[in-house]
Amino acid sequence: YGNFIAARRIAGRIHSPSLMIRKFLAIAELQAGDINKKVAADTVDNLRLAFDHAKKATIAKDERLSILVEIADTALRLHHPGLAHEVFEFGYDILAKTPFDENMPIIADFAAGMVRAGKPGRAMEIVRSMQNDIRHGYAMASVARAFAETGNIEGAVPLFYLALQDTDGLANPAAKTRLLTHIIKA
Repeated sequence: YGNFIAARRIAGRIHSPSLMIRKFLAIAELQAGDINKKVAADTVDNLRLAFDHAKKATIAKDERLSILVEIADTALRLHHPGLAHEVFEFGYDILAKTPFDENMPIIADFAAGMVRAGKPGRAMEIVRSMQNDIRHGYAMASVARAFAETGNIEGAVPLFYLALQDTDGLANPAAKTRLLTHIIKA
């Protein structure tokens, strides 16, 4: 039996914004397992606190997006889909205003997270907005994996195929290998 209020207060004193936010998420996960159902139901308070700090933290945009994916995925695991949707919409606004072409993994992870949260249309908007190169293939494979994880095999297979087609246009052998490796891991 934990004192989650005290844990939250202590976590709030951590100087590193990223570490503080991740501690709020860890507290929420522990709290969700509490045998007292009222205490367990209050996990949303820690999730909301993590989200509020993520919105105003002085961190790089790619780190913010990565943390937003963590918050939304945790909210989904703890059965708070409404908060996950809110988090992804906030992050989507950041993506819409900022070029992230150089950071493929975070864009791919973000789009895949949107699929897991039940926002496949938004995820596909992100993928379609990318150039047809390694970034596009990388995001396509991640979204395909998320479709498969959510049980939508019919949605996953064509996307894996399209990601594989993106390798044909890559002249750089190292880039082609990176994309193929990501497709296989996905």
